Amino acid sequence: MRQRKPAGERKDQIAEITLGIIVQEGIEKFTAAEIAKRVEISEGAIFRHFKTKNDIVLYIIKSIEHKFFEGSADFSGDPVERLGQFFKKRISVLFKNRNAMNVMFSDQFSKIAGSEGVAIIKEMREKSLKFVHSTLNDAFNAGLLKDGLDPDNLTVLILGSILSIYNSHLYTSLMKEKELKKISAGMWETWEKLIRRQS
Repeated sequence: MRQRKPAGERKDQIAEITLGIIVQEGIEKFTAAEIAKRVEISEGAIFRHFKTKNDIVLYIIKSIEHKFFEGSADFSGDPVERLGQFFKKRISVLFKNRNAMNVMFSDQFSKIAGSEGVAIIKEMREKSLKFVHSTLNDAFNAGLLKDGLDPDNLTVLILGSILSIYNSHLYTSLMKEKELKKISAGMWETWEKLIRRQS
């Protein structure tokens, strides 16, 4: 007899299986029957945990949103140091959730995310942009940035740098977390040298 999993654990399993189906086979295979088969439960059991298939997608999106911003209130130090903590954490989250990242910002995914899901994804982008921009403004106002550096331009460059690191190693299956930390730390060290005013 199959052991019944706790509801939270089962929901996570259904979400993970769903994400795997979408990543590996596309949204055409995103059916209750396919999910049930892979989770080894009935279709009815899926809908005891989620009201609709769209709710599964929303659960995935909200889970990633939580990981994106978890702990950001604990960033400490001056604005440049806080930005460095954000930079390294964001790269780590992107890599640890690369399957979700590969699909979440795609046009294909927006078709099944629904208006609420699309709004959350848009808000995640805007929240990241606002955090980086406001932190750079704080650094500028505190006199921590080198002369001639503009927070607006730096915001685009720093967010682009995060995506560049992610994209350049996206298909490197041998990438270890230790290597990733070294790359992101080295990249941030370079950024800090470029932007921080020397006392």
